[in-house]
Amino acid sequence: MHPKRFRLRPLTLMAATAMGMTLLAGCATSASASPPRVAQSPRGQASACAWPIEDSYLTANSGLPDTAAWYWGQSFTIHQGTQVLVSGVYPDARYASFTVYSSSELPFTSNGVVSTLADYQIAPDPGSANPWHRAGATGGHFTLKLRMQVSPGQVNVLPLAPAGVTSGVGYLEYRVYVPATGDASHIQLPHITVENRGSTQQLPPCTSHTAAIPPPVRQTTTTRATAPSSVGTSRPAPLQFFRVAFHTYFPNPETAYLVAYTAPPSASNVIVVTGKAPTSPPGAHPSIWPNASDQVRYWSMCVNIGEGTDPVVVNHLPGGRTDLGCRADDATKLSAGGTYTYVIGTEAQRAVIERVAGVTFLPLSLAQPAAPLYLLAMRYTLVNPSFRSAPQDIVQTLSAPAAAQTMGPYYPHARLCSLTALSARGPSACRG
Repeated sequence: MHPKRFRLRPLTLMAATAMGMTLLAGCATSASASPPRVAQSPRGQASACAWPIEDSYLTANSGLPDTAAWYWGQSFTIHQGTQVLVSGVYPDARYASFTVYSSSELPFTSNGVVSTLADYQIAPDPGSANPWHRAGATGGHFTLKLRMQVSPGQVNVLPLAPAGVTSGVGYLEYRVYVPATGDASHIQLPHITVENRGSTQQLPPCTSHTAAIPPPVRQTTTTRATAPSSVGTSRPAPLQFFRVAFHTYFPNPETAYLVAYTAPPSASNVIVVTGKAPTSPPGAHPSIWPNASDQVRYWSMCVNIGEGTDPVVVNHLPGGRTDLGCRADDATKLSAGGTYTYVIGTEAQRAVIERVAGVTFLPLSLAQPAAPLYLLAMRYTLVNPSFRSAPQDIVQTLSAPAAAQTMGPYYPHARLCSLTALSARGPSACRG
């Protein structure tokens, strides 16, 4: 979740067995800090369609999800003679990627070829254009190939499995961040065709998507590492951001996170988070990448409830409005110097907070006002190689000083502050 996303559980498909294809029936979490939810088809039934899983905060609010991200999943069986073709249209969105995962739910490298392709790395079909290569290009088509034999330099080719693996189950995940319509309604999912031993089958699109249900709990040394009880005596203090090493549950190789934990503040206090923002392309459409002016493709700050499966805050307000616990980069107010100030408080405090110039409000939970713990998560996705102050560059995990040293002015500093002082004197009243 996200952040997100898939705990995949393969099911046997009668229609696809001859093709060497098993379709996913599970929902996973990429780089999640907590056990993800598993989506299953009803017992005794199996889906023989393309992309049976759709995951977002709307379907499986778990694993520190980002409310601007959507995920689709597919599983397949691994055979030497199998090739999976993925053909589609570039999405109208800020970011997209495809990642193949092994049966151990991890990305991998085979013969020097990594198992992920970001949008700008996907070459267009003849006569089409990639909108991350050419500004304004829309409707371009692409075709990816997943196969066993891969070598560096091949265009639009991803390994089907790690080197030496000739059987078992693999997984494909399609990620889209910040779609142009604000949700996944306009995303055209790619076609999936399976070729095996001279036989070809195009899988029909799913007419519905599997809903998520909680999986059996599976703890590791990295899951729930943000909770005080599982970090141990070396854990950072509350409100100190640190990097957590996510090693399970379908991590996005292009995303890294800083996480801080805190008890809810008292009724008279709020949480203030400040730092320098990385530059990023605005809006919900493709833009040329990489370029000298953008340090990261996407970043965000989210507030999550630190219990159960770490859901993001989703507050249902009067009049049918919803306040989501994430603020993407282009929904974050910045100073003239490029710094942000998040103020985290209750919906009852919101009107006072938003009268303070230059701050961005983030909500605590209305549904769970007695939540004992909150997790604050800052996400960086697809960092420009020339930018070396990102969470991706932090070598030591579970260390706030290491994170602060690596990120310098980009490190987020969090502290409690009196709402009265903030209202009277602004964010400067909250500096330590």
